[in-house]
This record gives sequence, structure tokens and C-alpha cells, in this order.
Amino acid sequence: MNRTGLLWLILACAVGVLLWQRDPLNLREADEGATTADIIVTGGRTDSLTVDESLQRSIEIQLIESQLLGRDDLVRAKLQRLDVINPDAQSAYVYRVWLAVRDGNVEDAERMLSELKARFGGTQTFLQLTDYLALHSYKKSAMQQVTLLAKTGRVKEAAQQLIQLYPRGFVLLSSELEYLQILARVDGKRPVVIRRLRALNDKYPNVAPLRLALADQLLSQNPGSQAGQRILRDLLDDPSLAQQAVQRWLAALAEQPIGPSRIRTHTLLAERFPDNIAAVQAKALALEMRQEERRLMRDPHYRARSQGLALLEAGKLVGAERKLRYALNGRPNDPEVLGGLGLVYLRRGEHQQALSYFRDAERVNRDPDQQSRWRSLIDTAAYWRALRRGEALLEAGQFASARKAFYDALAIEGSEVEPLIGLAELARREGDFSGADAFYRQALSHEADNQDALWGRIQLHRQWRGPRQAEQVYRRYSAAQRARVAPLRRAWLREQCVEQLARARESGDRAAVSSALEELLRYPPLSPWQRLDAAEAMIELGDSERADQYMAKTPGVSGDAEGVFAYALYLSARGRPGLAIEQLRSIPRARRSNAMRSNLLRLEFAQAVAGLPVDDRQGRLQSLQALEERYRDDADTQLSLAEIWWQEGEEERARGLIEPLLPMSSQSIERQQRVALLWLEMGDLNAFERWYRPLRTEANANGLSDAELEALSARYAMAKGQYFAERDKAILARRYYRDAADIRGEHRPQALLALLRLSGKSGDQRAFAQHQQALFSMRARLTGEQVLEAATLQSQYGKQALSEQWLALLPKRGDVSDQQLRTAMQQAIAAKDWSAAQRYAYAALQRAQGQPVDTALSEDARRQLYDNADREYWLGSSVVAAIDELRERQSGYIKAGIDLTERRSGTGLQQIPIELRWPFPRYDGHALLRVDRVSIDSGKVDYLDPDGNTPPGITRIPFEESASGTAVGVGWQARNWQVDIGTTPLGFTKQDWVGGASIRGKLGKFGWSATASRRPETGTALSYAGMTVPNGATGAGKEWGGVLRSGIKLGLNYDQGGRYGYWSSAQVHQLHGDDVADNQRLGLLGGVYRRIIAEENRNLRIGLNAMWLSYDKNLSEYSLQHGAYYSPQQYVSLSIPVRYFGRVGEHWSYLLGGAVSFSQSDEDPLYELATGGGAGGGPGYFLEAAIERRVSRHWYIGLAADIYRADFYEPNHASLYVKYQFDDRWQPIYTPPEPPIPYSDFD
Repeated sequence: MNRTGLLWLILACAVGVLLWQRDPLNLREADEGATTADIIVTGGRTDSLTVDESLQRSIEIQLIESQLLGRDDLVRAKLQRLDVINPDAQSAYVYRVWLAVRDGNVEDAERMLSELKARFGGTQTFLQLTDYLALHSYKKSAMQQVTLLAKTGRVKEAAQQLIQLYPRGFVLLSSELEYLQILARVDGKRPVVIRRLRALNDKYPNVAPLRLALADQLLSQNPGSQAGQRILRDLLDDPSLAQQAVQRWLAALAEQPIGPSRIRTHTLLAERFPDNIAAVQAKALALEMRQEERRLMRDPHYRARSQGLALLEAGKLVGAERKLRYALNGRPNDPEVLGGLGLVYLRRGEHQQALSYFRDAERVNRDPDQQSRWRSLIDTAAYWRALRRGEALLEAGQFASARKAFYDALAIEGSEVEPLIGLAELARREGDFSGADAFYRQALSHEADNQDALWGRIQLHRQWRGPRQAEQVYRRYSAAQRARVAPLRRAWLREQCVEQLARARESGDRAAVSSALEELLRYPPLSPWQRLDAAEAMIELGDSERADQYMAKTPGVSGDAEGVFAYALYLSARGRPGLAIEQLRSIPRARRSNAMRSNLLRLEFAQAVAGLPVDDRQGRLQSLQALEERYRDDADTQLSLAEIWWQEGEEERARGLIEPLLPMSSQSIERQQRVALLWLEMGDLNAFERWYRPLRTEANANGLSDAELEALSARYAMAKGQYFAERDKAILARRYYRDAADIRGEHRPQALLALLRLSGKSGDQRAFAQHQQALFSMRARLTGEQVLEAATLQSQYGKQALSEQWLALLPKRGDVSDQQLRTAMQQAIAAKDWSAAQRYAYAALQRAQGQPVDTALSEDARRQLYDNADREYWLGSSVVAAIDELRERQSGYIKAGIDLTERRSGTGLQQIPIELRWPFPRYDGHALLRVDRVSIDSGKVDYLDPDGNTPPGITRIPFEESASGTAVGVGWQARNWQVDIGTTPLGFTKQDWVGGASIRGKLGKFGWSATASRRPETGTALSYAGMTVPNGATGAGKEWGGVLRSGIKLGLNYDQGGRYGYWSSAQVHQLHGDDVADNQRLGLLGGVYRRIIAEENRNLRIGLNAMWLSYDKNLSEYSLQHGAYYSPQQYVSLSIPVRYFGRVGEHWSYLLGGAVSFSQSDEDPLYELATGGGAGGGPGYFLEAAIERRVSRHWYIGLAADIYRADFYEPNHASLYVKYQFDDRWQPIYTPPEPPIPYSDFD
């Protein structure tokens, strides 16, 4: 097989490898994570265990009911059944001890208690049973004391002592019911008791005594309770409690007004229980009362009395007062009417009025049974009057009068703790901390679990002796007391954390912010607004994803409209107005506050503005007019539209919307400020001055604080400074910017930046340094944009070190954006601070991917950021490209290959090019080393030997030569220029130095290049290596050839990444060699191309190229004074190239190309040979293919081949190569493939 066939075979193989794909069957491996589900086989033993547990619970509930009924016989029977089911049940010991205590056999009880401990240890049941037995044996007097306190009405003390006697809880429900019955008699405690009884009924359903206890409390709270009466109706069917249910129902009916419902119930009870004398008599009495009630109801004042008392019972105080006052007109001496009015005022907190009515009720009362009732109400009203008066006097600072009022309250109700708490607070304010502590102790001796006294004492010690001592006080409380103040303590700690977080955020200390945030999150539940503060702190720390997830839970955690509102504001601040609007719209209209409504309107308006057409100004203005009409009734929105009209350059329209708001005095001060600030924006400083000047003397009347006035002064000074700066009046501009900088507020950084710019522009180094120092001292309060501006100004005025110091602040900011970090990266690149540029680049990717910034990244973490970058996002692609360039500075490789070329003339060229590219990041470039082993064979050619006549006779002498040598070159490659110097292959007949220099750059949107070089003509063995005149020819043995091409090339191109691009080149070269006539070559080349497919991994281009070449002499033969290189006097070619290249995955790169062409040439007769020459040309084509594979992190292998077929030019070429990349190149494999370029073709 000849060389041409071999090259065609190589080309076919390349195409075949390109089309080959791995894993054609697309096999999928089975999921290795799948596991066999555990199979649980449940046998009869397990089933029976479940049945036993259910049965045991049933028997234990029966034991509870039997014990509550006091049925010893039933308890013993149930215990026998329990022993059969589960002899080890601890509950059995409880009831055996109870039975022993009932029998008076304490020794048996103690023996069973010891047995319980021996079998089960010191369990909770054992400890509770120990307390129970002690109280019914040697501590029996303590229980008797509780009973005595309860009987004498000292129920609060009784309840406190009883709970202290059972510190570990109640072992028997009978004990707990006893406690709950006492506690229910304490003011305000009945709802607590009812909740507990409901819970017990849920836990132990259908236990009759528990149901009766619940009904009793429900009817005590409200004699007409439907729930309580339903329970009693059910209990009528229970023989054990039916009579108790009847008695309780009769008691409740006695407190209800006479009506049809009461009569029906009396009838039911009398007929159901005819032997119950009380039920029969109660029915008869009710019927008599009904007759009397009907008679009295004919009196409108009595009807008003009845209706008023019913309304009072229902809690409808306004209606009750109206009816009772009407009743009082006709029944001025009715104690129920007077007492009812007293209760109305008592419940309103108007204690003096209540006291007056209660005293009148006592005065006219004729019922001895009611005398204690009115006296009790008089004491209650007097007590609350004195207590509330003391509290008011305390707040007013009248300590002596407050002390007297508290002691008056204490004299009325000596067992109440509120006056003692008031006296403690009074002593604290007077600085008598010891006295205050004594009052708190006294209060706690009366009511050990009083929350106000417990918490007040902690707060007192925090003020008196510090946080540590206050914490010790808290720790010394009992478990129950600690539980009582735990919510207050938690809320207080939460508020402290909120304040600490606010201080940390203001300081800008990220570590402090992180610590304060985590501390705050330890104390849920946070209010919606505290959650919003926490989320903002998370964002400042760079953890926006956590903030999003945290705030998304706020509406559910809060459970009210405020939570939804806070979440909506968060979404709005995070740039998600659509979601914010959805949240606000989800709040029912009736529950929307004014703030919610105004924010919804603002967001809807902002959304409408955001939807205005961007590129169609006329359409945008028409839409603005429609918005004016839509929001014509909302002044604030009209003002916002005025601001937008101003931004659109429509000042008259803006002023037209402001006009209805004048005079300014008719508007709210907030709206006045907006109009005034818009005047500043519009440059109408006079209008602002006219509004602002009188405001300084009328600040309080207008509701503006000093801080707000200062803020307005600052805005005015900033506007004046800008006004003069724009007119190059630097002195006046500096004066106003200085005024603004002297006022505290958000504007200060901008004022200092303006001063920094002015001092830099004027060259005032001292002022520049002062403003820089002031600005840097407040760096924590600057926005990311302001930090960037400060860095830019430092760089602009030659302060590169300070610029880098400013840029280094950005990654530490929690609110820094990806765009700001990208700008910092660009500034670092411009300053050639490559290390900082890489830090900012990866930080930008972190923010773009929603991650907090971490500058101490491992190489793997950096690689992951790089791989996950969104290259469809302009910033992501820009930063990735910058990273590629930054890494390229440190990237190097070595390439080696076998390069074969065969020409129609018979010339064969074999080369082994080796290229080393070594990075020197410090010098921003790469060193190049080229070593090419070259072998060339001329093939059989004819030497043309002229005989010296005119015209000469030509003798053709066949001959053939070959040569081998090694070309060496070194060079330097920078970002936009490169140079090299080397030799033609050492060992050739002719050898010389070669080299070149090139540079490229930008001219507007165009790219340009210029190259000056000296390179060998490699077309033939004569032009490249030189040859020896063959024997038999004139000058036999003489060496000649080795043509060098020296000149320049100028290039111009245009490619903006769009569909089309073009290129052009103008070339001028001189060609000379040993005993070869000098020649001149001119060339103009150019082309245009279109991208048909332009994807990251697939590209298809088609173009149109033109070429014109002109040589001064035709030196294309083997003869002295000739160089045997193609040198037509005119050559024109047009071609249509097509190239398809791309990648398969990240490791395969390919190229397929071709072209069709048409050329025309014109040659003079051969120089000094007076023969040959003429015109030629015709069609031609070109084919190429290449493939490259990345086989590991560092190694690549490739294959390329191409053929040309044209008039007088038919080379075949193939190359096989390997490349070792020194670094791990992150980008996908290069496309198209890049075979090594022989040094001779370096340009």
C-alpha cells in the first residue's frame, strides 16, 4: 500500500472512531441500594400480648372508677382479675396500699410499699405512693390542716399546701379530684380545673365519678351549661351515681331563671325519680315560681330587670347596663338591679362606681341569706379600687400615697398577694432592694406559684445584684415555680437575644452576628418580626437559602395575619414581589390592617410598573397614563407615578401630579417629605428651600423629630454638592458635601465618597487620606456598591494597596452580591492581583449559587463550584471564563507527535514535533521550547541544466536527495504577544536562524494582529533543506537552496460571537536562499463565515474565502537560481469551506471539514530558463478529519488527517500525537482538536 492509501485509511479510521460511541446498548445497572424488606412474622404469643395489655388497661380503668366510688369490694374483685392478667402490674400495689389505709392497717401498707420497691426500685409510682402513705399515717395532721383551711374558706392556702404535700404528683385520682375541688374555689382557677378534668375524661373515658366532677365544675361556672346538663342526663342511667346527679342538677336549676326549659327539666326528674322527695318538691316550687314570674313580667321594669340580669350573665355589659338602668327607674330599691349595675362596673374596672352600687344593694337588701353576698362584693370592689389606685399612684411617682393605697387593699384582703407585689415594686423604685425582696418573699409565702411575684423577684435581683445572682434565685425555685416563670424567662431571654443581634448587626462583626443569631434561635417561638430579624441576619451571613426556608415556615408558626404579612415583606425585600402579593392577598380582607393594605397596593403598583414595556417607550408612556387613571384616588401612588414620570424625562407630567398635592400643608408630613425629595431629584432646590426653611422652627408642630430634620438637611446638602460638582465648582461642592458628612445618617458614606473623588481629582493628598480614613472607619455600614466605589477611587488615584484592602472587605459581607464580587474580580485582574482575583471569582460563584462566602476553599470545593456554575447566566459564564484565564496562566503542557506529509511531486516529509509550554505566572506568560526531528526526501526529480545559449538549451538530469536534522527554537508567549527564535533543522545542507514576533489587539469591535517573521519554505527538499547540484550538470557538487521567507503579515478580523464573522490578511515577504534568486511575495487573503450551529459542544460553520498571491519571479524548478517552490505571478482562489466540530461528553473532541474551491493562476516563463509558464487553474477540494481523546486527568491522544486536491497542489497529511497537561484542566476537552504545529509552520 502506498502512502496515499495509508493516509486515506487513517482518515477513514478517524471518522469511524468519531462515530463510535461507548455503551451502545445503554445498559443500566441494577440499584445496588435496594434491600429486601424485613419480614416480621407475628406469632400467637405477640397477639396474645396485645390482648393482655388491652385487657389490663380496661381493668385498671375499672379500678379507678371503683376507687372513686369508694367501693372496696369492687376494688378487691378487680385486683383479683388484674393478678390473673399481669401479676407484676405496679398499679395493683397502689390499690392494695389504698385498701390497707382504708382498713387502718398501716403496717400492711408499708410492707406492700417495701415489696414494690424491692421488685421495681425507686420508680415514680413508688415515690408518689410513699407520699400518699405518709399523709395518711404520720403526716395525717398536715392533711387535716388542709381540710380545715378549705372549710374556713381559705381555699388558696389549702390548694397551695395540698400541692406541696404531693411534690411528685398524685398517685390516686381521688387525691387529684380533692385538690381540683379546692382549687376551683380559688378566684380565676375554675377554667384551669375544667381543662384538667376534660383531659382526665379523655384519658379515662366513661368513668362516672370523673364525668360527675366535670359536670359539677361546668355548672358551677355556668348553671345553664348545656355540656354539664348533658353529662348529668347520661349519669341518670348509672345506678351508682344517679341520685348524686339528680341532686347536682336540682342545685343548678335553682340558680337558673324560671322558664320553659327549667320546667321541662324539673318534670323529667320528678317523673323519672318519683321517690326522690326533693325532685318532686322542686318541680312544685318551680311551677309556683313560674306563675309568680308571669305575674311580675307584666311589669316592664321587672322584664327589664330579668333581661338585664340575663345579659349580664352572658357577658354583654352594654346591653345589661341599658336594661338595668331602665329597671332601676321603676325598682329603685331592688337589690338585684343595684347589684347587677355594680357587677357591670366591677367588670369594667370602674371600682368606685361598683362599690357605690354594692353598698346601695346591701342597704336595701331584706334577704338575710344574701347579706354575706353583698358584703363580699363590697369588699371585692373596695379591694380592687384600692389596688388599682395604688398602681396608678405608683406609676405617677406618688410613692407615699401609693403605699397607703396598697396597705388599704391589704387590710381588706389580707391573703391576696397583689398588694404585696405592688409594695415590692414601690420599694424597688425607691432603691430599697432588701425591702422589695422581703415583700416578694411574703407574697410567695401566701401563693408560692404566683407568676408576678416569682418573676418580679428575679428581675429585682438582676437589677440589685446582677444577672448571675438573678439566675441563682431562679435555680433555687422549686421545679413547679421554675415552670411557672419559664415562659416569662424565655421571653425575656429572647428579647435580650434580639437586642444583642441588633447590636451585632450594627457593628458589622460577622462572628458576633452568627453567635447572636444561634443564641436567639434557641428560644422559640419568635414573633413574626423577630423571625424576620433572624432571617435578615442569615442573609447578612450569606446563608440566603436557610433564610428562605426559615421564613417560609413563618405563616404556619405564627398562625395569624401578622405572620403572613412578615413573610410577604421578606419576599418583597428578596426581590420576589409576585409571591409577596400572593401572600398578602391570602389574608381575608376583613383581617387586613392599614399597613397590610398599603403594602399590597404598593406591591401591586410596583408589579404593574415592572411590567411596563422596556423597549417601546411610546407603549410605556401609554401604560403609565393608564396607571394614573387606575390609581387616581390614591395620593401616594400618584406621587410614585410622578417620580416615574420624572425618571422618564417627562418633568411636566411629574409636576402635574404634584400640583393636586399643594399646598404642602394640606398633606401628611410623610407625603410632604416625598414631594420635597422629588423636588431635590428634579433639581428644584428653590422649591425645597421654600418648604424646608420654615419647617425648622415648626418641627414639633409638624411631627418631625430632630433626627428627621437632620436627615432632610443632609439630603439637601448632598443635592447642592452634586449640583456644584456637575458644574465643576469643586470648592462649593466640597463645602456642601462636608456639611452632609458632618450629619449622621445613611447618606454619610456617599458624602465621604464624593469628597474622596473631589480630593483625588484635585490632587489634595492630605484631604484624600482624611476622607479615606473616615470612610474606612465606618466600613461596616457601607453597602457593597459603596465598598466597590471606594476601591475604584483608590485604584484610580494610584492607591493600589488601599484598593486591595477595600476589595478584601467584600467577601466578608453577608449582603454582598455575585455581581459585586465579579466586579471585584475584574478590578483585581486589572491590578494583576491574580490570587485575589481567584478568591473573588469563586466567591462570586458561591453567591450566584446561593451559598455563603468562604474564601478558604479546598481545591475540590473550588472544582465543584466551577462545575455547578450556571453558564446560561451571563455572570456565571463570565466568571467561569475568567477562572479559565486565571488557571491558564499556570497551565502548561508538553506535546509530541508524528507528522507525515506527501506531495504529488514525490516529496515526503516526516517530522516529530515536540513542544514544551511552561508557565511563569509571576511574569504573566509561558516559555516555549521547540524541538522538531525532521526527515525530508525529494523523491525523483529532474535538475534543469541550461547550456548558456540564448535561448538556453535545457538538459534534464534526474536525481534524488534526502536530509535529516533537528530544528530547535525557544520563545515567550504572553497574553497578546509572542516572540521566538530558533534554527532550521541542524544537519540539513542549508541551515540558518529563524524566528518571529507577533502582537494582537482590539480596535473598537475589530481585532487586529501584526507578525514579523523569518521562516523556511518547506514545500520541497530544495527550498527547505538545500541540495547539491548533481553530477553531469554545470557546477556539479555545488550546494544551493534553503529558502527563507522574511516579512510581515497584518490581520484584521471581526467576530462578536454572533452569526457572522470575517477575517483578512495582507502579507509582504522577501524570499532568499543560497544561489537562489531573491523573490518577493505579496498576498491578500480574506473570508467571511456564518455559524449555522453555535452550541457549547457542537459547531457548524460555512464560509467563503478569497486569496490573491503574486510572486515577482517564477522560481519553481530545480536549477541554480531557483528554489523549487510554487511562485506564480498571479494566483486567485475562491473556496467554500465547511467545518463541523465539537465534543462528545468532556473527553472526546472531533473535527470534520471540507471545502470546494476554484483557482486560476498565471505564471511567467521560468526565471533565466525561458521556458514553461502559462495559465492554469480549475476546481479543487479539501477534506480533513481529527479526533482527540482525554484518557486521564493529564494525558491526551489525538489523530488528524487532511488531503488537498487542486491544480499543481495535491498534498496528503496525517498526524498522530500525545499531550501531557501539567495541571488538571477543568474545562472540557478543547475543540476542535489541536495537533502540534511543526516549528517550521509556527506562524
